[in-house]
Amino acid sequence: MMKNNILESINSILSNTEKETKIKVDEIANLIQGYKSNQADEEDNYFSLNELMSDSLSELKEQSISKDRIDIGFDNLKHLIHGFDLGEFIVLGGRPSMGKTTLLLNLALTISKSRPTLFFTYDLSKKNISSRILSNLSKIELDKIQYKSLSKEEIEKVEKLEKELTNYNLFINESRSNSLFDFKVVCEKLIKNHKIEVVFIDFIQLMTNNEKSSRREQEISHISRELKNLAKINNICIVASSQLSRAVESRGGDKKPILSDLRESGAIEQDADKVLLIYRPEYYNFTLDENGFSTKNRMEVIIAKNRMGAIGSIDLKYDFNTASLTDYHYTEDSDAQQSFLFSKDRLNEINNKPF
Repeated sequence: MMKNNILESINSILSNTEKETKIKVDEIANLIQGYKSNQADEEDNYFSLNELMSDSLSELKEQSISKDRIDIGFDNLKHLIHGFDLGEFIVLGGRPSMGKTTLLLNLALTISKSRPTLFFTYDLSKKNISSRILSNLSKIELDKIQYKSLSKEEIEKVEKLEKELTNYNLFINESRSNSLFDFKVVCEKLIKNHKIEVVFIDFIQLMTNNEKSSRREQEISHISRELKNLAKINNICIVASSQLSRAVESRGGDKKPILSDLRESGAIEQDADKVLLIYRPEYYNFTLDENGFSTKNRMEVIIAKNRMGAIGSIDLKYDFNTASLTDYHYTEDSDAQQSFLFSKDRLNEINNKPF
């Protein structure tokens, strides 16, 4: 019965003269993929309680880290969410100029030391990506690399990187097509040929579904759902950046993003296993945070959704010159600045005290 339904659907697609050939191919591929997934679910998705719990109990008894847990670096972030997991769909949201691509690239470089990783870019050129990576690894200013104005010592430093680059199992795809179908074709090819385990996408709003839809929200919802399914079916981790709506800019106060700011689709919020939102108070001319510490070069990563754990926020240090991020540590200078701040009650106490 299932096969008959598939054949009927394929014949219906082929007989539609109003659709372009590429759209027909995309729809048929999605039907076949869905059929394969359903078959796999029907055949392989049954477990006894012993089978289901065996690995989990062994890991608990041995206090070992799950083989599905992905090391993301950044101790501050790991302390809160422990890492990413295979099978997860993770969304990293932020307004323009917040540093989404920088955080994606830094995560990709760290993860690719231990896991085969694919970086899929719709926004930047291959040349731009390579410049950022060279700047990040060499700690030479990005401007110098882009405009080829390196000193002799800096050229030698870059040359020494050639051997180090072999430590990174990272593939970069500068996509000429932004269709979901082409993305899935590339992913499945690299998963098969290079055992890719983690895929980064920069960014989700630049993807299209090739299906005519009267609402962009419906299109993004479909893409989000397909990315989640792709991660689950192939047991890979997909990390996609996402634009946030302009509601952030129009909101008063500190302008920190919230889950509902995810642009064009509530489905992204629903499908994602984790949602990380980026906030740089310095961008909005807030020089001090609520505790009186300097916001200079600070990126706050807000864990707004974590299906399997805690939510909260951590700080990273943003080096704009080299497109790199590190754990943020409160320095003696920032502590000293904090010590000069007084509460209202303390000020009243000092004012009322005779000298």
